[in-house]
Amino acid sequence: MFRLLEALLGASLIPHGAATVSTAPYSEYILAPSSRTLTAPTVRQVNGTVKNAAALTGQGCTSLSTFVGNSSVTLDFGKNIAGTVHFTVDSVSGPNDRIGFTFTESSMWISGEYCDATQNAGLDGPLWFNLTKPGLYEADKNHQRGGFRYLSIVHQTGGNVTLGQLTVNWTASPDMEDPSAYAGYFKSDSEKLNRVWYAGAYTNQLCSIDPTTGDSLGLPNADWHYNFTIANGSSVLVDGGKRDRIVWPGDIAISGPSMFVSTNRLDPIRNGIDALLLLQQADGRLSWAGVPFSDYVADGEFLFSFTYHLHSLNDIYDYYMYTGDVDFLMSVWGQYKLALDYSIQSIDQTGLAYVNSSLDWLRSGMGGHNIEACVSLANSILYYTINNGLKLASALNDTSITTNWTTAASTIPAAANALLWDPTANLYRDNDTVTGFYPQDGNAWSIIAGIANATTASQISAALAARWVAPYGAPAPEAGATVISPFASGFEVQAHFLSGNADTAIALVEMMWADFMLDDPRMTNSTFIEGYSNDGRISYAPYSNDATISHAHGWSTGPTASLTFFAAGIMVTGAAGATWNIAPRMGGLGRVEAGFKTALGDFSVSWEDGAEQGLTGSFETPEGTVGELVLPVAEGCTTRVVLEGREGVREVRIEGETTVSMAGIPGGKYTMSPFSRHVSLDSGIAFTRDVFQNSGFSLWRSAATALPLTQQPSLLDISIAELGGLLEAGDITSQELVELYFQRISEVNNELHAVIELNPDASTTAELLDAERGQGTTRGPLHGIPILVKDNYATTDATLTGAGSVCLARSRPGQESTVVAKLRQAGAVILGKANLSEFSGVRGGLNVTEGWSPRGGQTFGAYVGRQTACGSSSGSGVAASLGLAAAALGTETSGSITCPARFNNVVGVKPTVGLTSRFGVVPVTARQDSTGPLAQSVADAALILDAIAGKDPNDNYTSAQPWEVPPSYTSALNTSALEGKRVGVVWVDEDISNAVDYVNREQMRVVFDEALADLEAAGAELVNIELGTEERPLRNTTLEILAKVPVYVGPDFKEAMARYIDDLVPGPDVIHNATELLQCLREDPLELSSEFDLGFWDEFAGINITAGSQEAWEAYVFASETARDLFVTPLREHHLDVLVMLPETAVIIASWPGLPIVTVPMGVLGDETETRWDSRHTTVTTSPGMPLGISFTADRWSEEELIGYAYAYEQTSHKRKELQPLTRPKSDLDTILWQGRLGAEL
Repeated sequence: MFRLLEALLGASLIPHGAATVSTAPYSEYILAPSSRTLTAPTVRQVNGTVKNAAALTGQGCTSLSTFVGNSSVTLDFGKNIAGTVHFTVDSVSGPNDRIGFTFTESSMWISGEYCDATQNAGLDGPLWFNLTKPGLYEADKNHQRGGFRYLSIVHQTGGNVTLGQLTVNWTASPDMEDPSAYAGYFKSDSEKLNRVWYAGAYTNQLCSIDPTTGDSLGLPNADWHYNFTIANGSSVLVDGGKRDRIVWPGDIAISGPSMFVSTNRLDPIRNGIDALLLLQQADGRLSWAGVPFSDYVADGEFLFSFTYHLHSLNDIYDYYMYTGDVDFLMSVWGQYKLALDYSIQSIDQTGLAYVNSSLDWLRSGMGGHNIEACVSLANSILYYTINNGLKLASALNDTSITTNWTTAASTIPAAANALLWDPTANLYRDNDTVTGFYPQDGNAWSIIAGIANATTASQISAALAARWVAPYGAPAPEAGATVISPFASGFEVQAHFLSGNADTAIALVEMMWADFMLDDPRMTNSTFIEGYSNDGRISYAPYSNDATISHAHGWSTGPTASLTFFAAGIMVTGAAGATWNIAPRMGGLGRVEAGFKTALGDFSVSWEDGAEQGLTGSFETPEGTVGELVLPVAEGCTTRVVLEGREGVREVRIEGETTVSMAGIPGGKYTMSPFSRHVSLDSGIAFTRDVFQNSGFSLWRSAATALPLTQQPSLLDISIAELGGLLEAGDITSQELVELYFQRISEVNNELHAVIELNPDASTTAELLDAERGQGTTRGPLHGIPILVKDNYATTDATLTGAGSVCLARSRPGQESTVVAKLRQAGAVILGKANLSEFSGVRGGLNVTEGWSPRGGQTFGAYVGRQTACGSSSGSGVAASLGLAAAALGTETSGSITCPARFNNVVGVKPTVGLTSRFGVVPVTARQDSTGPLAQSVADAALILDAIAGKDPNDNYTSAQPWEVPPSYTSALNTSALEGKRVGVVWVDEDISNAVDYVNREQMRVVFDEALADLEAAGAELVNIELGTEERPLRNTTLEILAKVPVYVGPDFKEAMARYIDDLVPGPDVIHNATELLQCLREDPLELSSEFDLGFWDEFAGINITAGSQEAWEAYVFASETARDLFVTPLREHHLDVLVMLPETAVIIASWPGLPIVTVPMGVLGDETETRWDSRHTTVTTSPGMPLGISFTADRWSEEELIGYAYAYEQTSHKRKELQPLTRPKSDLDTILWQGRLGAEL
């Protein structure tokens, strides 16, 4: 509702920040920089007096920042980074002055006094520089920080220091000339999975370090540094960027494969393996960890872990498979055999290995005959390792060990199943000494290793999923009652894929890695944490010090490899991919692409699984290789697969199978034709869809709506009138429509967060409306039509009303919003509540992104990855765009209908203040608040406006309407409305509000000019006009207005909120007054006030005048009348009928006088557009492929004319349908019109 509030504090609405340039596919997701010199994009906070702090980000009014006395600045790099600090001192006031730097990965540990921790006790001290003279100061490489997102610059003396440029030299992945040059890629229709894949790749880059800067442990907090040589070479893969900075073989079991599919930098893995092999004992044992860990924890005593010993061997196997480096394999083969023989000799008469080492990945219970192979007798990892060893022996033609190793492996599965399987729990017990204890790691490994058969694996997958703790992840009881381990969960993800439950694997990745580990504000939003608690606390039971937890830990990156190997289904099975297996397991995904490189060449796959055509795809493997293709077959289908490549066409017909396999496929490029989907009828006859379409049958019950199958309408573009026609014809019921919208919401909401809450009464309401229709009664064109409303509309059904706030949602409104009540009277079904910027943007602050609320999370648009949906009616815009409802209601104080319409490719109508009631809407200011629709078309918006416009005795602003009954806005829908009309064209090339990014203005102008051509084609006469005058330039005027707005908006908001709270229904949890609400906002952990400030609440609290004061009134009159003159004067002087402009210009001016705006899709930004992020690096604000809109505006009460003009433009340009969303629901009308009606039609 209140989008331009940020402008009042001088914040940028479309802030600066360029995207990384890279030639890798889908480089927009790559987090690694192309240059190693980094500058922080934003200032997070300032303490004390720091003049021009923005200069530290390369912005600000000058290039210098002055620290006065005790003061500090915290910079936010927007993602986790690693490196050394470099800065210049311009001047220093005294000989004893100094500057310190503190570092933290998580915002929880931002401080001017300490860093987060590298030890298991205490906090690290600042990195101090004594400033003796002006000049350049640099940290040495031993004082690089291996992981931090937030950098605080601290000045603690009485003098002044002026700093110039401050940069960080990015030190991670020292072996990569261009850190953003990835060899692999991944892309799907799930933005969550895309982000997870690339965040995993980036995490491993931070964990690839200069081997001479290892070991963070055992040092005093005040003198932390990295200076221990832990390996040879130029780079080595360690556990964490911040700590321990030591080689751990178990970690590489996860991070190694993920590095292979992304950067393909494998020397860091080789260097780590070499360092571990140097520590091998004479009896074959390999070390639990690399140097100097045993020195730190055991005074040099050799530390042995049964599982990590085996992980070292599997790391060797993986390295050979990825590189094909047979010389390396031969050089370590003797050590490999010695190590595996040591493990095999642990197998006793039970057929399992008995393990007497208690060391593992900080889990407990490693004793006896353990399922995971860590510390017990026989386990899954041993079985897996022996089988890998046999493959390596075959590659080297070493038959000397075949009999012994084969015999050893043969006893393990049967023994494990007999001794450790619990059929009542459908899980393996941890070991044979404890009952009722079922580990996550061991059960996952039983599937990975092949100990569990197909039936058992499916049971384990279901049992593990049943233990998930939403919304945090999968528990690891073997590490403690509260532990969630991304390491163990990485193996669980593999297990779900391998057990045939790809949808479960994907659900776990999206919930645990995307929703929590990436999007929780305490995380880095770019790398993956080491571990945490199952109640969401950033606390890891094995550690006593929460600050020491690593937020960039390679063992947490399992999904990166799993998504490539299993979801995309491309895996090497021979050295460097000499043989390969392609077996996609898409788990409900609609599209997946992936690729990687080996020494033999490029491997790539591309799949699409559509409801209409089934699975199609293509893949490419290097010439000279050979492989197998394994594809799923839909249950109950009779189908065929046609594979076409340079060798010709291969066709396989399958009946009653669950998979189809083609072996012996030579390397090359291939395409796979669709499966033929079949529908089984009650008669037992089966028709393919193609046969059915060509038979002349219609899926539609009424002849009036009969369409060929290829022309079935989609909820992405069907009009409300067309939906009404289907309802009236009986082709669909309102209740079915409600359930279909619910399903569509469930398919995208975890990714886009557009909807806060579904209305449990919606289905019952729809059923009643269907009954009315069945009796011949309809209330109008909205009868039975599902509509979402923004969460600031008071409702008295089962939904809550919180304006996005958890605190406010606990209180029930006394009366329903007038506008919602009117929709119900018109027959609409209130589907639920749409997400928004909390309190319509009044939460505000320096670190709150548009479209974020505690109740709903961060809303994203659907057209570009991580796209802003704009605010505050963000959820309403996304929902209307994707057909998550027939339309949605938004509210606007300053841009919050207009901007979401622009960014989400929909129509938005922001009415004149007073045309629609605001009663029952959580307020900002009655002088500017409007309620209005967001819809897919002008006609749909007009239908909604017809229903909600009119006077309301509860809103005295509506009494100003110049009519007793508003006009019919649907009657204004006229394709000839623009003929002969004089249209004033407004183009503004300067920032008139300190609130708009003008970097991509040329690209916007290209699209705007196309829109002007469409206006002329519709019959309009265009007149270019300038706003403002030479004596009173536009920018000066708008900045004068902006200075006045807080003077009346602040008091208005405080008093209006107090009145709203007074009307809440009394109850035990009710908020009684604004003071209680503000206290709850600050103290309730669900409001996340420790992460997101309350900037505008604090701003308004400091305004000590009343809304009715002369000062507030004069400020309002100046703002509204001055702004109105900017538009009305050219309308009058140039005899214009309407003004058209970009939405960003319209909202800056039309908001203050409460003028109407109608915004319509205008087109899409072109490929030359520079990608830009908001200042918090949370959402993309401009990018190729992002929608643009055009706004029509005129004087008050001109909605009828504006709707006519907008409709004529829309029907000429048809721009909305030219742009398809990147993320979209899969379920559509054919779900009902095909499945539900097919039998009746035939």
